[in-house]
This record gives sequence, C-alpha cells and structure tokens, in this order.
Amino acid sequence: MVNISKDKKSKETFLPEILAPVGNEDMARAAFAAGADAIYLAGLSFGARAYAQNFTEEGLKETICRAHLSGIKVYVTVNTALKEEEVDRAFDLLVDLYEMGADAIIIQDPGLIALAQTLLPDLPLHGSTQLSVNALSGARLARQRGLDRLVMGREMTKEEIALVLEETDLEVEVFVHGSLCMAQSGQCLLSSFAGGRSGNRGRCAQPCRKTYLLKRGDGRVLGPGDSYLSPRDLMTLDRVETYRDMGVHSLKIEGRMKKPEYVYAAVRAYREALRGKNPDPAPLALMTNRPFTPGYFFGDFGRTLAYPKEDKSGIFLGKMDWRGNIPCLRPNRDLYKGDQIRVEGSRSSFPLSLTEDVRRGQTLFFPDYPDLVEGAPVYAIYTSLVRSALEEDLEDLKEDGPEKIPLNIDLSFQVGRPLTASFTGGGRTIRLEGDRVDPAKNRPLSQEGLAKSLAKLGNTPLILDDLRIDMEGEGFLPMGAINAFRRKGVDLLLEEMTSPSRPDLDRSSLRKQLASLKKDRDRTSWPLDEGDRPTLFFWTNHGPSSYSSSEKEGMDILITEDPNLVSDWTRAGKEVFLVIPELLESRHFQDFLDRAGEALKMAQGVYLPTINEWGRVEDLPGDKDLVLGPGLQIFNAWAAHSLRKEGETLLGEETFLHRVRAVIPSTELMTEEYEGLFTYPMPWLLPVYGRLTGMVLRHCPASTIKGCRNDRDCPSCPFSKDLYLEDNFGARELIRTGRFSRLLLPDLMDLRIKPDLVRGLTSRFLVIDRGEGEAGSVAAQWKKGNLYSPKGPGQKEGQHFPRGLGHYTMKME
Repeated sequence: MVNISKDKKSKETFLPEILAPVGNEDMARAAFAAGADAIYLAGLSFGARAYAQNFTEEGLKETICRAHLSGIKVYVTVNTALKEEEVDRAFDLLVDLYEMGADAIIIQDPGLIALAQTLLPDLPLHGSTQLSVNALSGARLARQRGLDRLVMGREMTKEEIALVLEETDLEVEVFVHGSLCMAQSGQCLLSSFAGGRSGNRGRCAQPCRKTYLLKRGDGRVLGPGDSYLSPRDLMTLDRVETYRDMGVHSLKIEGRMKKPEYVYAAVRAYREALRGKNPDPAPLALMTNRPFTPGYFFGDFGRTLAYPKEDKSGIFLGKMDWRGNIPCLRPNRDLYKGDQIRVEGSRSSFPLSLTEDVRRGQTLFFPDYPDLVEGAPVYAIYTSLVRSALEEDLEDLKEDGPEKIPLNIDLSFQVGRPLTASFTGGGRTIRLEGDRVDPAKNRPLSQEGLAKSLAKLGNTPLILDDLRIDMEGEGFLPMGAINAFRRKGVDLLLEEMTSPSRPDLDRSSLRKQLASLKKDRDRTSWPLDEGDRPTLFFWTNHGPSSYSSSEKEGMDILITEDPNLVSDWTRAGKEVFLVIPELLESRHFQDFLDRAGEALKMAQGVYLPTINEWGRVEDLPGDKDLVLGPGLQIFNAWAAHSLRKEGETLLGEETFLHRVRAVIPSTELMTEEYEGLFTYPMPWLLPVYGRLTGMVLRHCPASTIKGCRNDRDCPSCPFSKDLYLEDNFGARELIRTGRFSRLLLPDLMDLRIKPDLVRGLTSRFLVIDRGEGEAGSVAAQWKKGNLYSPKGPGQKEGQHFPRGLGHYTMKME
C-alpha cells in the first residue's frame, strides 16, 4: 500500500503500491497470494473491459471485504464514456460502491466526475487513463475537477510525469507492465467506426493488432504487410527504482482479461524488485506472446516500441535438430511438464505442451511432427512453474489462513445493568449493548465462563489478544445470549474494519439532490449571437489561393494546423483559429509558442483538441476565442454542463460564454443521441464533410521501416505526408505533425446524402479538407443551403455514398 505523504520522507522508507488487475475471483486470489497492495476490478457494467468476466454485486462485496481484512485496497473501474440514459445508472453504481466500501473509483466521464464530486465528496476518485492526460496542464485540470489520483497516459515520458509530481498534489499512478495501446489513451475511434465496438466504452475489437500495408498515395508499397500499429508489451521490472525515487504512488499492472498465474507472477516479481531483490524475469517473458519494451516513459521509440511480426516472443531454447529422420531439441534450460514451446512447421509455427520434464542439454524428440523445420529457432512461451507456485501459495493460505488480527475486548458484566463491551481490532472500535444481567438464582456466571465464550472466534480472521472483564455482583445470562452477543460484536467490528470511515448516505436525499441538479442543468441558457445564423467552419492546411472566390465565400471561420497560413487567411478576410497540437509535453508546448508566436497573436482564436490543451487556455497569449474539440469526449448533457462550469471557473462566466465559439461533441454518437445532447444549450459544431481522425498516436509507423530511434527528425521527415495504412476497410491516411501522428478513417464522411438528419440539430457545421478536392465546393453548397444527394461518377440518381451518416453514427453496444 502507499506509504508516502507530501512531507519529505527518505527514499529508504518509500515504497509505491503494487496495483494488480483482477477480472474474476481466481485472479483476486492470485493477487492476494502474491502480496498485492491494491487491486482494481469492475462490476458488470461501465468498467471499460466489457469482455472480462467481472464481478456481480455480491462478488464485489465479498472481494472488497476479503481484501480489506488483508489490508489490501480495492479500486473499482467505472470508466466508460456514458450516454445520456446511462448516467443515472452509473451514479447509482457509485452509491452502491460507496456503501460497499470501495477505496476509490477509477472514472472517466466528465459529467459523472462532477456528480460524484458534488454528491459523494467522501468517495475518492482516480482519473482514468481514458481522460487522455499526457501533460502537466491536463493533470492540473484533472485536480481541479476533484480527482485525488491520476492514471497517467502510457505515452507520457518520465520528465513530464516528474513535473506532475512536483507541481501538483495528485497521487500518480503509472502502468509498469502488460499490454500497451499505440493510441493516445482515450483518443482511438478505430474499433468504433470499423465495427461499432467503442474502445471508450470498453468494447475495443483491437483493429490496431491487424496487418496493414504501408503505402504512398499513388499505391506504391513502402513496407510489407505488418502490424504497424501493434506495440510490444510493457516491461519495467529492472527499472522500478526510478519510480520509487521519483515518488510515483502506484505501479499498475495491466491485464484484467489475463490468467491468474500472470497476475501472480507479475505482482510477485515487482514486489520483490521494489524490495531490492533480483527476481527472475523469465516467468514474465513466458506469460505473453509479445516481446517487451520499456515504453515511452523510458524514451523508447520506433521499431523497438512496435511489434513487427517477425520479432519472436518467449525465451530462446535452441534450434531444431534431426537425429536420423526424427526432429529433436537439446534445450539450453530446464523445462517442465506443462510448459509450452513454440516450434516452426513447414506451414506455420505452433505451440506444443510438454508431457514430461526435460533437463538442460537432454534431447527431446518429436516423432509425431515430421514437418518441423531443421535449424528453426524454438522458444519457450509458457512455464508451468508459475502455476505450481501459485497453487502452492493458495494451498498454504487455505491451510494456514491469513495472519490473524488481534482482538481486544473490554466487557462490563454488572447485575441490574445491560451487558456492554467494546471490541477493538484492525485500528477500529465498536461498542455494543446487550441484555440486562439478572441476579443469579442458582449458579452465577463466572469470569472463566465468560472468557471461554468470548474466545470462541471460529473461522473469523480475529484472535483474542486481550480480554478485560469488569464484573460486579453475582449475575447470570444464558450462554446462548453471551454467544449471540459475541457474534454480533465480531460481525459489527469486521464490518467496520472492512469499510472506509465515511458518513452514512441518505439515498432519498441523494435522489432529491440529483433531481435538483438536473433541473438547474436543464434551466441553463446560452446567449445567442446574431440570431444564431448558420456558420460554416472550414478546416484546411491549404492557403486561400487553393480555393475559388465562391468557395471562399462559403467559409465563415477557418481552422488550420499551419501557423504559416494564419496571416494569409486573415488577409483574405477570414477569422482564423489555430490548432494547438495535442500530445505536446510542457517543454515542447513552449517550443510551439515560440515558433507560432506571431501567428497566435494574429489569430482570432484557437482550437483545443483535448483536456491538455484546454488546461493551457490561460497560458495562451491574448484573450483568444475558443473551439473545443471532440477529444474532450462530451457524450452526454452532464458532461457538457460540467465543461461549462469548468470553463466559467477557468475564465469567468461572462468571458467563457463570450469566448467559446464552438464545441464539437464526441463523434461516436448516433443521430438521435446528437438530438438529445444538442438540447443542452451550447454552440455545438457538427462535422458534415471530410475524413475524421480515427487515432491520435505518438508512434510513427514509418519509423519501423526507417529504423528511427527518436522523434528528433520528424518535422523534416519525407514520411510525414502522403502515407497510408491499408487494410480490408480501405486506405487510412497517416499524417505526422511535429511529435504525433493522426490516422484518418478510411471513409469520406458526406452528410449531404441525408440532409434531413442534420437539419435543425445546430447552426454550426464543420467541413474538413484533407485534399479530397471537393471540400471547397461542399462549403459553398452548405452555405447556400443546397443540401442535395450528389451524383458522382458512376453513381445513379439518389444513390448514397458507400459510407454516410449511418456509418459514422452507427449504434454502439
């Protein structure tokens, strides 16, 4: 458990907590046996791992109780993005978890965070990595939202996390082991748009693990079919002293969908490493099918971060040999019955499980597999030793039980007065009053008899350590009443020991408060400007000369990522909003300000993609107008309301209302959900044409073929443009800007095909020009209200484009 505070403790006394993933009861037992300080898990809903087994309500209660009796904390994930109709249920779940004694909630949705902070202020909140915080600015804003701890984005570097530790009082949690995601946490829509399974809602289909071709726009293949978006697994066992010395509070192991032995091996290894031992890393290498990387935290980049298919995982055992006509292997390490090895056949590689122990150097024959390739490498990919060690520890726990907790009882047994006692254990005390002690008619109850009854603690985790009896007069109570009194006292003490010290909840009052907050939310208004006339926002990285006069006439407001274009478009008579790049850590943000200083002064406003840029609004020069991007993940009206309140706190109410010109909600919503959300008064901006961003990532897929070791040369790299990743869904354009990449969705969105779906939703529309050539004329058509079903080459009258609004707002599970 965390044993650090903000006072200056010596490095020798500081140990971060080891936080273990738990997807079912077997994994919980494995985490307990290995010595985890805390576990994180989910109920059956809103837990961001919809395909894990997860816990029923009763299972959550039992697991929280067992964990607390062992001094282990329990964090429950309620960290999916919520649709409007789900918010009430999610809040009810928070209330349940509060009463169950959950130590903290891992949470993402801005609206639910605000409700929890207002109505359940004693419930600790940990900001999920899905919040997309990757810089100090985002962390400060997360703290302002009332979060106690922040789960750092896996793309953050050591230097930026050190700033968060130094400049805020947030607890910091970092991923140290397990599977990685190549996207900036929370900023991946690939699964949502490819198959309607949203990663932000816990149902990711992992399209990043697929095979892609790396191509130029003319079709020229630059790299073979490979897993360009698939990262290696994170492994930092040999670097835990860095986390400890920095003051990181929690070391998080990924893997709620993995096996109990994985949890056991990882927790035990990192626990030993933190205590100065040198654990064998081999079991961890044998619990994954991917090679390892130390991750962005330690500066990894390019090929050593990604997972090219030819890179083999596991531990090398030797090369396949032949004796006569039988394949064989002399392994370079001991192997055991139940271990798995990967061998290479004439068609493909495949795993084999050993049926007997094999010592180092002993010859292992494969008479049933004559197609094994001579000279091919053989790898160990699973060891049964971890499972055996886990089963042994679990058996020991079953036989010996956990260490007993000392119990002190102070009992008053006085004739004519109620039986009273205090029960003290685990740092908690309860007081209990029982039946009145009557005068004894025959044999009075002795101190020895009372002591014998009170010491019967059975299968409870308590052991009687100290008993004091204040006895006055010759009294009597039936032994059944004494036993019932003891059981009730023990039960109440255990309940007190397993629940955090929090005020009792009045659910009826909470419901009234929630209803009152909803009324206040729904009474919110937004001052309309100029009759709220239709306004077209146009996103382009091309200059004014690229468009005709009529096309430029249709553009009301320009959004651009290129600082060099701000002056050109300003001279063309347009209001220009400059995009503040996402994924910039503090030092690189300052570099951007230095480069784009003149453009920022000239620009009418700025476009803020995520929480990190929104958190920098006060650091930008001048009082710029604002467009807030979909990376802020506004899924519901509660989230919109919390964003407004946050903005009023940051900028002042009048300033916020005046400066915010547009807000883009999550682009994952369905049409009817847009209709519901847009009833909340905000200057909503709806994308209607162009290619949306499917993934934002620090990684550059081209680095895997170039061999780049860092991102130093990214600004001048020829692979920053005209690059595509192609799969069976189509070619996805990949744009490298500065230190991050943006992977576009393969289908062109064009809502002219169904104009009735967007009429009346809002008066602000966004056209995105990624070089399709038609964007300018689209802008002119929208400006004129010419909403018609276009007829392209080879397209019949009235025929819709292959992918339209139905695709881009499809129903998500």
